[in-house]
Amino acid sequence: MSENNKYTYFFSDAHLIVGAYEQSRDRNEKVIEFIKYVSEHGKRLFIVGDLFDFWFEYKHTIPQTDPRILGSIAEAVENGVEVHYSSGNHDLWLGRYLEENVGVIIHDGGFETEIDRKKFYIAHGDGLFKNDRGYNFMKAFFRNPIAMWLFRILHPDLGIRLAKFLSKSSKENPISDQRSSNRKRLLQEFAQNKFAEGFDSVILGHIHEPDLLREESKIYINLGDWITHFTYASFDGKELSLCYWKGDPKK
Repeated sequence: MSENNKYTYFFSDAHLIVGAYEQSRDRNEKVIEFIKYVSEHGKRLFIVGDLFDFWFEYKHTIPQTDPRILGSIAEAVENGVEVHYSSGNHDLWLGRYLEENVGVIIHDGGFETEIDRKKFYIAHGDGLFKNDRGYNFMKAFFRNPIAMWLFRILHPDLGIRLAKFLSKSSKENPISDQRSSNRKRLLQEFAQNKFAEGFDSVILGHIHEPDLLREESKIYINLGDWITHFTYASFDGKELSLCYWKGDPKK
């Protein structure tokens, strides 16, 4: 495939479980297969938050994870794929290891970019709801350099165990159908506001619900997740599409 015909891909919310390969084996395999496909057919890959269920880098330690995940991303970079990673609510502490050793371009939150003369706004989607004030305060606290320094004082085994417990607790509160519908609507409204600002496309994640909204030539896609939906977006330079991963078509 010529460089001009290669696509741009987007995915989010795999929530791969650190240090517990068996619990996320199926997800690991699908994510690796997808990234290898992008490595062959892609020009760019945007990981739009929460690839892992938790991520924090100590000075000399990173969370224990399936080495094939980071290896497949590094291989894609070596093959010329431009890989971007926008932080989510489960990976607030993306660090230099991913940049320096894997080759990923890190974005601290939402950002704008131009792809094939189309203006994109890309963000994980956390902290955008009206009732997210408490979360945004907590996020600001945890991103404070003093809080990060205090966390690094903990032994990595203890710190990662604590973070995994907090991550698990944050997911145990069920979301009602009404709240899910409201979250979906609010993100659509956020995207419409971005359209009004001049963006052609808006890419979000976070709510684990794939969604697509078109307004004339403008399009919003929520990437869903890689837990139950295995959805992603592809852009061929003209058309942005919401897709369902069913494995490498060549296999």
